[in-house]
This record gives sequence, structure tokens and C-alpha cells, in this order.
Amino acid sequence: MPIAFGFPAPRATEDIERVARRLAGEGYQWLEVIAPKRLDPELEAVVRRSKDEIGLGVTVHAQVFDANLSVTHPVLREAAVRVHKLDLDFASRIGATGVVVHGGVIGWTDYLPPDHPQYAETLLTIENFRRAHQTALVTSIEELGDYAERLGLWIGVENLSCPQEMLTTPDELAGVLEKISARSVGATLDFGHSLVAGQSPLDYVSRLGSRIKHLHVHDNDGQYDVHLPIRELRKDWAAALELLNSSPTPIVAILEVLTPETDHLSSSLRAVRRGMRLEE
Repeated sequence: MPIAFGFPAPRATEDIERVARRLAGEGYQWLEVIAPKRLDPELEAVVRRSKDEIGLGVTVHAQVFDANLSVTHPVLREAAVRVHKLDLDFASRIGATGVVVHGGVIGWTDYLPPDHPQYAETLLTIENFRRAHQTALVTSIEELGDYAERLGLWIGVENLSCPQEMLTTPDELAGVLEKISARSVGATLDFGHSLVAGQSPLDYVSRLGSRIKHLHVHDNDGQYDVHLPIRELRKDWAAALELLNSSPTPIVAILEVLTPETDHLSSSLRAVRRGMRLEE
């Protein structure tokens, strides 16, 4: 089915409906909102109106910085799962279809250069950390997947970009997903993150196939995850999107351009559609 395109909700609740009405008129069909850290009836009402009156589909991005699903301390991991369940509850209340989650961080910050005499020893320590965090992450996502199924939601586990983050390669993301039995769980493929991590979206498509449920598309300089507008679609990005555009299941691509300028979202959609040869 053809990819549908969405945009990230403005941070200010009072701007959401105005921006949504404008962008819906330009071809956007979906809205992605960050789950609030506390109950926010005003935000919920605005998003529901955008869904019911404007006709937008809705997805939710779960907590990113404070709730680490891969932390190995059992009490902290269980707390992170509880926070994500609150995000899933929020998604259910506003009529969303799915929730994007991050795999968390390993908490290691001391990355040595390859020519350092302790490089190999430190690399082995980091790999052991990653394996332990992968085990914790699988436990967390499995529990969240069961919870999401009961709410009628899917979960998209997102590929990340920095060395201390989880799931920065196709193999690592696929390896975690292969251990999860919950049918509601798949992948959110983030094109900007793949660029910073030195990976190609085509490799994720090849490795993950139908496990890809959702997309984030935004540009950067290859070094920092700055969520720039898309001026011209990179060739491998266009090829990956064209492959996903023929998926038998519906996929939403959120153009995750983080800018206060609505015009950048308008021009980014045109650039993506040109790159996919959907328009001249």
C-alpha cells in the first residue's frame, strides 16, 4: 500500500490545530505527538479534534530521555516499563494506532580511539554491556507488546544513532525483534538516525522486511541528529522508500523535521514525493 505522510505535532498545544489544518491541505495525512509526562486533558482534546474533524491519523512517540527500557537494574527497568504503559494508555485515549519507543542507552560514555592501548579490552567490556542491555530490552518490549495488543496498538522500536545508544545497526535491531513474540511489535525505521550511524536504510529494509511498521524521515549532516528539512532525497533513501511504498501493509512516514517553520514541512514533503517519483 502507498506510504502515507505525517508530521510531528508542534510543541505548543495551541498551535496543533492551526498547523494540522494547513498541512492536511497540502497532503499530510498523519500527526505524531510526543506523549506528555503528566495527564494533559487539553492536549488530548486537541489531538482528538485533529483526528475527528480534520481526519488525520495519529501516532505517538513515547518518552525518550528519562525512561530507559534497556537498563539492567530490575527496579529501574520496571519503572521504565510503567512509564511506557502510561504512554500507551495516552495513545489509546486519543485514538492513536501505534507508539514509537527507543531502546535506551547502555550508560557507557568513555569511548577510546582505536589506537589506544586499552581499546580492545574496553571494546569487549562495551560489548558485554550491550548484550546485558539487549536482554533487559527484550524483556521490557515483550511486556509492552502484550500490553499494546490488549489496547489495539502496535509498537515501533526505533533504530538509534549514537555509540552509547541501543539498536544502531540493522543486525542489532533485527536481533532484538527476533526474540520478541508479541505480534504488535515491529520497527520504526529512522532515516536520519541511520545516516549518523553510518548505515543505509536499504540495509534495514533488507534485514527487517515486513517488521517495519513506521518511518521517520529527516536530514542531517551525517554527524549530528539535528532533524533538518529535506531538500533532496538521497538516492539510497529514495530506493528504500520506493521498496516500502509497495508494502502490502500500510506504512506511515513521519517527516520528523523539527522546526518552527511550517514551510519546511511543506517543502520537505514535496522533496520526498519528487524523490520517490510520486510527482514531477
